[in-house]
Amino acid sequence: MDTIETRIYTAFIIGSVVIGALFLYFLVTMFRNHRKHFSILRKYYLNEVELLEDDRGRIARDLHDDLGPLVSVANLLIRNCKGADEEDREYLAKAEQSLNELTVRFGEIAKNLVPGVLIGKGLKPAIDEFLNRYRTVSSIEFLFTCQLKQEPVHHFGLHLYRLVQELVHNAIKHSKAKKVELRIIERKGMIHLFYFDDGVGLSTNIQNEGLGIHNMRSRATMLNGVMEVNEKSEQGTTLYFALPIKQHYA
Repeated sequence: MDTIETRIYTAFIIGSVVIGALFLYFLVTMFRNHRKHFSILRKYYLNEVELLEDDRGRIARDLHDDLGPLVSVANLLIRNCKGADEEDREYLAKAEQSLNELTVRFGEIAKNLVPGVLIGKGLKPAIDEFLNRYRTVSSIEFLFTCQLKQEPVHHFGLHLYRLVQELVHNAIKHSKAKKVELRIIERKGMIHLFYFDDGVGLSTNIQNEGLGIHNMRSRATMLNGVMEVNEKSEQGTTLYFALPIKQHYA
């Protein structure tokens, strides 16, 4: 190899190394920016969801503190009506019944907006109460176990509660299952939420995911976790969530 060839070869090697280094730098920078953008986006959506939950709480309190007493006063006024004839008493009885139904409905709406048991007693009692409501009106057998070392902070507990709500609503609407089993287990710094049913199964094609599945997957991603769906639809549906708990305990 003469001097000119050696120079060309050396220049080629140096040029290749420089181009490779620039390309690597570009990839690393792009990857870091992507991770930074995703982290900002995740925090933004998480804050939006938590603001939405705060609004739900405010609406629930307004229903309980403002509208509830007004309905109670109207009920008392009806009961204290004097001098009404037989026909008027029938109308008043129907009005009282409607107000009682309205009070019950207010309570149901408030519970759906913000489960008071979750705030007062914790995650397990809240999910037990939620499932008990469906046990009385659905033919599905619901099984639930919860093994947590300590109570998660409110917002994280609320996310877990919403996941369970969505799972149960989907089971009732689509699964045709006879049995649904839910397990929440804390293990190695993670909360594992398992869902099993013996119904007709679920498509795993992301393109065809329903809104409920999409929302649960988004919620899991926001919490820095993952969601997996089983592939054997003939054996019912299995969903699994793994959520880090490091920053989510009170």
